[in-house]
Amino acid sequence: MAGLCQGSNEFPDSLQVIRKGVELFGDHPPANRWITHHKDLTCSEWRDALKMAGNVAAVRAIPGKTMDNNRCSYCGSEIETLPHVLGSCPHGEALRNTRYHEVRSAIAQALRNTGFTVFEEVHGLSTTGSTRTKDMIAFQDHRRDFIIDPTLRFETCKSQPQDVH
Repeated sequence: MAGLCQGSNEFPDSLQVIRKGVELFGDHPPANRWITHHKDLTCSEWRDALKMAGNVAAVRAIPGKTMDNNRCSYCGSEIETLPHVLGSCPHGEALRNTRYHEVRSAIAQALRNTGFTVFEEVHGLSTTGSTRTKDMIAFQDHRRDFIIDPTLRFETCKSQPQDVH
């Protein structure tokens, strides 16, 4: 870790898991301003956010965190990594759904503030008769129409957004 403190992003192979979070810090400095200016976070929220961003939060996949196994302590179905805990463990599903709806509502409100008409949770039928739900439909004077389905994910590398497509 001494290399990181001196401005290097080189990690020994034994710390490869940790490197995944840290490499994303430099990509967009304005988005990472919270690291040095954490006025809207409590001390414990700021500390936990740093641990999660650096991928050093106390999960069983981090070497030295558990003596018996690295399976999820809640569901046992997968290795307990931060992406599993935040993104797919059934234990946190209600919190993920709440977070998702808060983010969707914030996006919808931001669009409304700029003059868009926005409908959330729009239900409809496809041409084959199956039910479809869109998270948001936004339009502005018939000039600009959008169907928006936000996705919240845990990024593990710089190329992940491109790798999805």
